[in-house]
Order: sequence, then C-alpha cells, then structure tokens
Amino acid sequence: SINTMLASVASRTHEIGVLRAIGYGPVSVFFAFVLESAAIGVLGGIIGVLLLLPIQGIETGAMNWNTFTDVSFTFHLTPALFLNSFVLALTLGVVGGALPALRAAFLKPVDAVRQRG
Repeated sequence: SINTMLASVASRTHEIGVLRAIGYGPVSVFFAFVLESAAIGVLGGIIGVLLLLPIQGIETGAMNWNTFTDVSFTFHLTPALFLNSFVLALTLGVVGGALPALRAAFLKPVDAVRQRG
C-alpha cells in the first residue's frame, strides 16, 4: 500500500500542485489520498475474501514425519473473520497511505506545478 501510494503521489505531483494552487488546503489533499489508500485496502480485502471462497470447507493437514503427528484443519470463513479481514484491510490501507498523503499535502504548489510526472 505504501509503495502504491508513493508511486501515485510521485506520478501526480503536477496535479497536486494545481490543486494546492487553486485553493485546496493541505488537509483536503491529505484526506483525498488517505481515502484513496483506504479504498485500495478495501479492494484488496474483497479480492482476498473472493480468493478464499473456492477453498471454503476444504479440510487439509500437515504431517510431521519426525514424530509421525498430524495436524488437520478446515478453512471456514465466519462472519467475524469476514469482518476482521475488512477491518484489517482498511486499517492497513489507511496506515500505508498516511505517509504518502502527508508528503502530498505539504508539497509546495509552485515547485509541484513545475514538475512533470
């Protein structure tokens, strides 16, 4: 998430400068990037849950050949696990986007407009 948002800020430096030059404050720019990062995090959570659905209910195990013990487990997506995965994805998105959002919020408009991504 941090890499994605840093690349986003770097490639849109000129546009960020234009926003700042026409009157958008640092707080508005910060929250725009944090919101984008949160959306990317939630999208990642949705993709993760969708990838889990085909293996829902499958039972598997791991064998330790040294002690001849077996640990078996089943994949079950409960509502609590589903909610926790989205909360975690959203949290990682927001935390991962906070530093790049701060960088974007405090770009000097004149210097940012001069740059071309």
